[in-house]
Amino acid sequence: MKNPGTFLLVLICCCALTFTAGFFAGRNMDHTDIQLSTLPAQTQETAVSTAATAPQLVNINTADLAQLQTLPGIGPVLAQRILDYRQENGPFSTLSELTNVSGIGEKTLEGILDHATIGG
Repeated sequence: MKNPGTFLLVLICCCALTFTAGFFAGRNMDHTDIQLSTLPAQTQETAVSTAATAPQLVNINTADLAQLQTLPGIGPVLAQRILDYRQENGPFSTLSELTNVSGIGEKTLEGILDHATIGG
């Protein structure tokens, strides 16, 4: 052999190319892009995001103190007033009846409407 250094360099390059080709071919074999659902990917994402962002409605006729406090603008004092009102007057017949509770006005009611229910 006239120049063993050149032969060694070519051998190293061939090994590196073989390794690189095998590495990238193997990366495509992990099947992460295969979807098992029959729904299109965009529909799946929409369904998941809708479920995750769908508001959990609080039934003001059955909720306890802690559940009432999850409503926007309702802290421990107003939650207790709602419980007291419910105990004295019975269940709420409409959500707008919440304005009869001391401390709950129209603005607070507007924040609650999308998060509360009176049951069904």
